[in-house]
Amino acid sequence: MLVTVNVFNGSEKTNVEMRVDEGEWTTLPRVPGVDPKYQRTFDAEAAILAQTPNFRKLPTPRVTGHLWQGPIPTGLSPGTHRIDVRATDHWGRVFDSHRILRVEE
Repeated sequence: MLVTVNVFNGSEKTNVEMRVDEGEWTTLPRVPGVDPKYQRTFDAEAAILAQTPNFRKLPTPRVTGHLWQGPIPTGLSPGTHRIDVRATDHWGRVFDSHRILRVEE
């Protein structure tokens, strides 16, 4: 399973890292691709608009340069875990976020 990070206005000079719980920070590689969340939203809207075509459609998803991805470590114990992500831009500004991950048996 992968963590995908979309850093708005990120570039090749942006450093993106993640950690699980209080573990070591891992640098994520920048990967070109379509934002998977936007793709899901686009697909869901397309299904709705097939029935009501008189609305303005979202722009078609396209490959972007502001995605980073990395694997979730294997062997996490059942329960909840916190994934922290931080992005540092070329001016040294740090932006951070987190998500909760639930691992079931």
